[in-house]
Amino acid sequence: LNLEARQSEGLRMFFGALNREKDWGPLMDELNAVFRAAPEFWSVSVVHDRQFFEALDLPNSQKSFLPMCSHADYIKEMSSCDFAFLPLADTRFNHFKSDLKALEAAANGLAVLASPVVYEAFVRSGQTGELFYTSSELVAHLNAWREDPTVVREMGLKGRQWLASERMS
Repeated sequence: LNLEARQSEGLRMFFGALNREKDWGPLMDELNAVFRAAPEFWSVSVVHDRQFFEALDLPNSQKSFLPMCSHADYIKEMSSCDFAFLPLADTRFNHFKSDLKALEAAANGLAVLASPVVYEAFVRSGQTGELFYTSSELVAHLNAWREDPTVVREMGLKGRQWLASERMS
């Protein structure tokens, strides 16, 4: 974790998924509105999902794409970010998914910004990240984080501590 180097910068979001357009698609307009309001503050690292990468309304200098890769490279990319974006629509299929991505994020010091599907049991609001039930809640969390980005980094550290004490013991 290189928190010191990132203190003066904006926030970097991690998104790693494949074929999840039905999950992120309905949120993209609002997400891009937040990014357009401060494109120099936000950056995004995308692993696997080229459509998500292409849909991001950010300058190319503020986003990166890594295609299918090894788990080690996936984790390396994730660990360069401040928070993980984990949207899952409320579908039968998604309810069978695990919270592994949230656990990986916490293990690598990232806060989690997630939908309640699957992640509700993991996310401790204001402690390990934030849940959003609507796109307006997603926007509110991102705007609050823009006002005080240190909160995100603190949640990432608390998430790592929570994981060690609650899930690794």
